[in-house]
Amino acid sequence: MIGRRRSMHQNARILALACVLVLAGSSAVGAQEATAEPELVVAGSDHGVDMALDPDGYRHIVSSDLNDARMRPVGDLWYATDRGGAWSTQKLLEGDGWDLAWHHPAIAVDGEGSVHIAVVRAVAGFDPEVTEGIYYLTDEGRDPGDFGSPVKVAGKDMTDPSLAVVDGVHYLVYDKHARLGNRSSPAPAILKTDHSGSLVDHRLAEDGWDALVRADPSGRAHIVFQSASADGGGSVLRYVQVDPDTGEPTRSRRIPGTGDAWSSAALAVDPSGQPHVAWATE
Repeated sequence: MIGRRRSMHQNARILALACVLVLAGSSAVGAQEATAEPELVVAGSDHGVDMALDPDGYRHIVSSDLNDARMRPVGDLWYATDRGGAWSTQKLLEGDGWDLAWHHPAIAVDGEGSVHIAVVRAVAGFDPEVTEGIYYLTDEGRDPGDFGSPVKVAGKDMTDPSLAVVDGVHYLVYDKHARLGNRSSPAPAILKTDHSGSLVDHRLAEDGWDALVRADPSGRAHIVFQSASADGGGSVLRYVQVDPDTGEPTRSRRIPGTGDAWSSAALAVDPSGQPHVAWATE
């Protein structure tokens, strides 16, 4: 599929350059000025990292360590937080070399401070995109940092989750890994939400990838994803809102100026509910 993803080797190098560092800023200085040295909180994270802030401003990080010091696949899932006043790190799920890896984690913190994590489970030593599905963990209803056992929420070949939780409602977006050379098999982008009380799938696009979701203070979820352009010769970014009353996604709209937006995008929502999107082109 043309332009669908970079190779996994390229992704690993890019992510390895961005080891899990936290750089704190100060509201008393300009937004571009850093006021603290980076802090290394998890080493060796080369296959996915995500961060969320809780209502008190504490930081929560998940990361996947795909390789250990012996350069063999491991795939452990790590969680770090400074909620206790100092950084603490714990291994949530353990990979076992060639047979299992946890990667591409996503994290969200709700208004009560509970932490929610979605993560892909895959065979580590072969193709990490051939997945066994997406799993969910949370410390909601338990002591902080006690995540219990993972629960499978999406099936085989599903990957690249992004997660938002607001007012007790979960919004999980992800896509199906495209099989090289198999154009007859759809690789959709999907929204899964329990707005109705049970998990329901909504197909955002027949062919979509790199989906992101963020929620605004009103409870409305905002989603961006990449999709093949109408002429099939490139990709564009598309935008979707989720109705906070019904949980139904709106019809997707192309974001102007995003022709051939091969690289992943970034999404943020300000306090007024206005979405902001950034992307790179090649």
